[in-house]
Amino acid sequence: MDAVIFPGDERKKNSVLRVGAECRFRLIETDIAKTDFTSEYDLIVAHLLLGEAVKWGNDVPTLLAKLFAAASRHVMIADFPEDPEIDFDMIDNFARENGFEVSKSVAVPCDPPFVCEEFTGNFYRSILLERISEAFDTRM
Repeated sequence: MDAVIFPGDERKKNSVLRVGAECRFRLIETDIAKTDFTSEYDLIVAHLLLGEAVKWGNDVPTLLAKLFAAASRHVMIADFPEDPEIDFDMIDNFARENGFEVSKSVAVPCDPPFVCEEFTGNFYRSILLERISEAFDTRM
């Protein structure tokens, strides 16, 4: 298991280390937009990654392209639908164009709400995407 964070994002790093204290994983600090992943994963979880893309000088389509290019059977994206940088319809379309389909989609209340300058997040939305194209991995 690998946990990937943007270099210098101490808030996310501390959160990952706190949550992952019971797990054994590698913590990798890298800019996903500039990284080609060579490992294979059963599941990639992008938690609040896309909404922070602009904060780190990236854009959502570039990060989605990197997530879907990685060798993984599943991708889960969890973010705030209220975030103006996030367009879940675009994510759904991008996923289909890259050989994935929505397996499950849920929205749960965020209590207390997440508040920042750009928006207030009252809900988390998570979508689980399953690769329907098997070209990346002959084990499937």
